[in-house]
Amino acid sequence: TRAPIVSALTRTLQAEGVAGLYRGIGIAAVGSAPALALYFTTYEVAKERLRKVPGLSGETSFIADFGAGFVAETVACILFVPIDLVKER
Repeated sequence: TRAPIVSALTRTLQAEGVAGLYRGIGIAAVGSAPALALYFTTYEVAKERLRKVPGLSGETSFIADFGAGFVAETVACILFVPIDLVKER
C-alpha cells in the first residue's frame, strides 16, 4: 500500500492538476502574514524589555530570549488560531 500522503498527492494532481496543490493558499497567507508580523514584533519588544530585568542580561539572556519567544507565540496564537480554524473548516 502507498503512504496516505502519496495517495492524496496523486489524487489531487489527477483531479485538479498542480493548481489543486495550492488551493487555499490565499486564506493561509491572509492569516499567516499578520500572525508572523505580530510574532516577530512582539518577540523583539519582549526581548528588549526582558533583557532590562536584572539577572536576565549577559550570559543569562537565554532566559530572556526564551521568555520573549513564549510571550510572542502566545500573542500570535491569539490572532492566528481563530483564522486557522476558519481556514480548516
